[in-house]
Amino acid sequence: MRRKSFTLIETMIAIFVLIIGILAVIHIFPLSLGITNFSKMKSVSLELCQEKIEEIISLSYQDVLTGTVNEENLSPPFEKYSRITEIIYLDSNLEQTENDFGFKKITVTVNFQMPFKILKKEAKLIEIISQK
Repeated sequence: MRRKSFTLIETMIAIFVLIIGILAVIHIFPLSLGITNFSKMKSVSLELCQEKIEEIISLSYQDVLTGTVNEENLSPPFEKYSRITEIIYLDSNLEQTENDFGFKKITVTVNFQMPFKILKKEAKLIEIISQK
């Protein structure tokens, strides 16, 4: 006659499998929080790029000066970000040149560092404007 109950070994195996499953779920939570935080910081950095480009293209072509501007300390709440804006002349083949052929390339790069990470991340937008 067979008994309809669990043995000690069956119970221990079931508990072991359950613990492995719980540990896997617990391990996924910090990973998903990190991915969410990265996505948020990347979105903010792209918005900061877009904001700077819109500020520049609202100026007349002559008022857009070539050169590089490095903004290390952005105003709160953007202290974790730095922004580099580079404006160069382009020729008709869209190659960099020293002379003004009626085209300027605006490159805005926003750098940010994830909490507890060594590597810096960046977002970059490029816009080309022409003389009207």
